[in-house]
Amino acid sequence: NAVTAKINSFISSYNAAIGIIHQQSVYDPTTNKAGVLSGDSTIMNLQADMQKILSTPVVGASGLYSVASQIGISTQPDGTLTIDSAKLSAALSSNFNGVVDLFTHNSNTSNLSANQYGIAEQFNQVLTQITKPYIGPNYSGNGVIASRINSLKGQMTGIDTQVAQMEVLMVQKEASLNAQFTAMETLVSSLQTQGSQLTSAMAAMTKTS
Repeated sequence: NAVTAKINSFISSYNAAIGIIHQQSVYDPTTNKAGVLSGDSTIMNLQADMQKILSTPVVGASGLYSVASQIGISTQPDGTLTIDSAKLSAALSSNFNGVVDLFTHNSNTSNLSANQYGIAEQFNQVLTQITKPYIGPNYSGNGVIASRINSLKGQMTGIDTQVAQMEVLMVQKEASLNAQFTAMETLVSSLQTQGSQLTSAMAAMTKTS
């Protein structure tokens, strides 16, 4: 009963995470509205990594079970999980240790390939890497989400700098255009004066003639 409760709790938490991912990344073609993170590779990779753990066999798992579907856990079209309670109960009754090993295989071992760990340990490793803090640009262990946030902040800073530079250029351009238009206005005014003088002179010559 305790193991069943923990597996159901895991599924509930997983589905809640998928719900948040969908909420932030969904695109509605009817309204042409998209979530804030729609198309963002980080969130798409996160979902793909979690789904891969559940569909990839655990290498070396003891007992009859190497993938989640064998104990009643299945993925729905929307990415959420469902549990066949009867199938899980039967698996726990017939091969309890096999179910436990499916989730915990090689949990106390390090430096193995991902699929050599049980489902729970694989989630632990993936989510730990995703949620680690950002330490620095040359640190290989930066968290995925923290790194993405840092990258976006850098882009925003770069955009702000570009905007400030463009504002300076626009002020300079405005001053240059004002000077040119002032010079043009002076030239046109001078031409008008000369034109008026020429017209008066021609009129006087015509009258004298």
